[in-house]
This record gives sequence, structure tokens and C-alpha cells, in this order.
Amino acid sequence: AEDCAASAPAIGVFGDSLPGVLIRAAGAEPVDIKAAPEGWIEAPPVADLTEPFLDPATTAVLHRLAAGAFDDLAALVFCGADPAGQAAYQYALELRRLGDLPAGPPLHLWNLVHTASAAAEAFNLTEAARLDGFLTDRLGQGLPDDLSAALAEEVTRRAALIALAEAAVPPSLALTWRNAGRWLPPVRHAELLTEALKTAPAATGPRIGHVGSATLSLPFYDMLGRDRADAADLQPFGDGWPLAATGGDLGSILRATATDPAHPRCNPPGCHRDHLLRRLSVCDVVVAQTSAEDQSVGWLIPALEEDLAARGIPLVNLGFLPATPPGAWLAEAEAAIRAALEARP
Repeated sequence: AEDCAASAPAIGVFGDSLPGVLIRAAGAEPVDIKAAPEGWIEAPPVADLTEPFLDPATTAVLHRLAAGAFDDLAALVFCGADPAGQAAYQYALELRRLGDLPAGPPLHLWNLVHTASAAAEAFNLTEAARLDGFLTDRLGQGLPDDLSAALAEEVTRRAALIALAEAAVPPSLALTWRNAGRWLPPVRHAELLTEALKTAPAATGPRIGHVGSATLSLPFYDMLGRDRADAADLQPFGDGWPLAATGGDLGSILRATATDPAHPRCNPPGCHRDHLLRRLSVCDVVVAQTSAEDQSVGWLIPALEEDLAARGIPLVNLGFLPATPPGAWLAEAEAAIRAALEARP
């Protein structure tokens, strides 16, 4: 908790389309608000006005907003490229208009086009100018011309995350250590990762890949990692984070974010699928799961299964992952993964 408490003002961010380096360059610290902690409580106005088809992350952030969980944050930024984030922003605005949410921190929608073209670059620079104005209003300062100092901190963190990926630690540890950085400053996160890796247990079993909807379920990851090594965790809380930018100017950072093939909204559409295949080619088995509300990942799985089969890699489609997977569900999933591994030639 002490490491999460930065002296700089904190800004909540929902989604991975906004480079944290932009928030830090303006003198604030970004913290993740999409990953809901256990034990959050429903707020009656939100429960009465949200539909059951909403992404659980959307509903959770609205309940937490109603309960005042973000009152100590300077602002909240929602990424429009994340369907759950865009819905959360729209619902929050309407609930505030109706008087069903407290005033709380101001809200901002960040729209980044995930493609490489002159028109997209112009649009993304316009979005950055809107963000600059919003941050200036909230923090008294906006984006500096030179972002290299803030980017250097992310480069330090990324090096530590690469070392974590290469260490092949059990999946549940990798998930926990990697995503701790969503609430930690980059350099501190890198220091903690480096120290933890000195004594990290090594997983030596079959190499496992994971694709699907966003999840931080440790019981699910404990099941994935039983006698297996984390080879490619490609769900949204997987190792595609943080940004791999090469230049310290705003244009370079926006281009690196917009063309990141790890993002499911990357265009042309085939670039994300090709990225998944490249990353999963080292796996002995790939596991896929989705949430019932996810309208993007599930469409990829049939074609991905065919492509992997052509490479001799089985894909185990577990279907919908419960928010809290019961023991029987986990046991069936475990049996399916073991059967796929045993059936390999």
C-alpha cells in the first residue's frame, strides 16, 4: 500500500489505450480502475439502472464510483477503444445527469484510433490536445514538449517485464507481479520485479498460452499453472503492457500505441491475429476463455484454433469463464487441458 501511494496526484484510467507516460509527464500518477478489488459493494441507484448485458468491469466501476471509491483521485479517464470503458463513461455521465451519482472526480473520454494513417495520426494528435487541456485544468500543467524523461521510466519497467516473461515463473505469479505495476510508479515496479525474480520459482512443465477476455482470477491462473509454464499470456491483463515506444516526442508515443498489434482494435484486423499466432507458436497448448459480455474476442477463436492446429498446437476453448469460477468448473477445465496435452503426437 505504501508503494501505491504516490506523492503526485493520481488519475484513474480505465483501459490500455492511454499511455501512462502522458499522465506522468503532466505531473500525475495513473492508476488502474478497471480491475475491481474483491468486496466492492453494489450501490442501489446503479443496480436499478444498469442492464445485465453490461461488461462486469463496467458495472463494477459504476458501483465503486457511486460509493465514493475514487473521491481521492484528481480525475478519471476512460479509453473509448475498450468497449467496457466507453460504456462506463457514457453510463457515468448519464447517472450524474440524473443525480444518481455523487459529484466525484471529473470524467474524460480518450479516443485513440488504432491504425497507421495520416488521418489517424491527425485525429490522435487532436485527442492528445484535448487531454492536454483536461490535464491542465485538473493539475495546473499539461504535457511538456519533451516526454523523454517520463518515457525513460517506462523503458526501465519494460526491461523488468521482459525479464519476468523470460523467467517462465508460474502463471499466477507472473499475472500478479506484472499487474502490480498498474498501481505502482514505473521505477518502483521495476525494482520490485528485479528483486522478486532473484528468488522466483521456475515452472518447468509444458508451455501454456492464454487468450481471451480480461481476467485477474487467481484460482483460474493457479489451475492454468499446475505443472505448466507461462509462455504467452495474451489476454488484456497479459504481457502486452506497458507501451513499447522508441521516441520521446508525442507523435512517436501515439504512433507506438496506435499500431501496437497486441491491442484487439489494431487495424488492419489481421495484424492482431498475426500477432497472436507469432506469440503462441512457442506453446505446447493454448487455452481460450471469454466473458459472456465480450463481443470481440470470441469471434477470433475459431480461426485461431484452425491456425494453431495447422502448427500442431491444440487450443482448448473453455467457453465462458465465471467471475468466480467454482471448483467443479476449474476441475473440468484442468481435465480438458491435460487431455489436449496427452493427445499431442
